[in-house]
Amino acid sequence: MAYPSEAGGVGEFLGVFAPTQLPLAVIEGILTVIIIMAMESYAKPELKAIGFLKEAK
Repeated sequence: MAYPSEAGGVGEFLGVFAPTQLPLAVIEGILTVIIIMAMESYAKPELKAIGFLKEAK
């Protein structure tokens, strides 16, 4: 965005980087969900102690 090319501009920049960045973003989101789910099942007392999980009423 800071230095778009003279010919293609921002569209060309997005066309080059979107195919590589979008799959990485999806994989990162899925990996984050898996890690949070694992932490909720293995470290529930610790997560409650730091205030990440709230007690069910």
